[in-house]
Amino acid sequence: VGVYLQLCGHEVQPGNGFRAVDEPPLPAEAEDAYKRHSTLRSIRRPGAPAAFHVHGTPFIGHRLRIITGVIPVQAIHAKAKSSGVSITELLTACYLEQLYKIQQNVAKTERQRNLPVVVSVPVNVRSFFPTDTLRNFSLYATPGIEPANGVYTFEEILKSVHHFMRYTVTRKYLSVLMGANVNSEKSMVLRLTPLPLKVLAMRAVYVIVGESRFTSSLSNLGATAVPAGFEQFVERFDFLLGPSRVNTVNCGVISFNDRLSISFTSTIRETEVERAFFTRLVSLGIPVQILSNHLPNGSLA
Repeated sequence: VGVYLQLCGHEVQPGNGFRAVDEPPLPAEAEDAYKRHSTLRSIRRPGAPAAFHVHGTPFIGHRLRIITGVIPVQAIHAKAKSSGVSITELLTACYLEQLYKIQQNVAKTERQRNLPVVVSVPVNVRSFFPTDTLRNFSLYATPGIEPANGVYTFEEILKSVHHFMRYTVTRKYLSVLMGANVNSEKSMVLRLTPLPLKVLAMRAVYVIVGESRFTSSLSNLGATAVPAGFEQFVERFDFLLGPSRVNTVNCGVISFNDRLSISFTSTIRETEVERAFFTRLVSLGIPVQILSNHLPNGSLA
């Protein structure tokens, strides 16, 4: 976008993630930050059970429905502050609550009603371990609830999410998680395995012990800044998560100036998840403007 504006005759100064296209890449941008920041220690954690998943009628072909809710940053910030939590924690709690209610409504057996409801939340690792790398450098927190333990109120879910995030999103805990990733890379068996087989194995493992262990994802990129001369041309940013094999609905969050954009991407026709989530925000006193590529005739734009 920055280059496009420059070609249109507008002056856009490099900065805030925008660089001149003829500027050579920096060596630090190719760093494997996991190796530099990992303690090379890992802890043995109990395996997570399979989680509840949202099912529905899939779109024909590789189609993705997008439903975006745009809300004032000040409104949700005030609500989160009055509750003593962060915006991410508030959104995660709202999401967990509605997924939990949907589970209890659609479950046909006791086992289905008691499956854990878990949301995978990417962590801003760079705030703990500074790096200029452009390679993948992310870890995940997985707050959730256990329906088998009884009925949950929103206040209980919010408190659980808050304390779970504060316990796991620390420098020590994240460093140990990185250690598990780095140690697996050092396996001689994996290093000698041909790349095509390694890719197939990694995909299978991710489905079996990755996506199957959480219900959905909620990723908050936080506030976005743009270079000087850029801002007047930008109304808002949207952050869209790609489709996944197991989890039919995922959520991406990003803010720009006083607009927070919450975008749900889905591979199924049903919209109960999105409707329930945004209705819950409105019930908390947070106004929401809804946008979508879902046309009235049921097709996607």
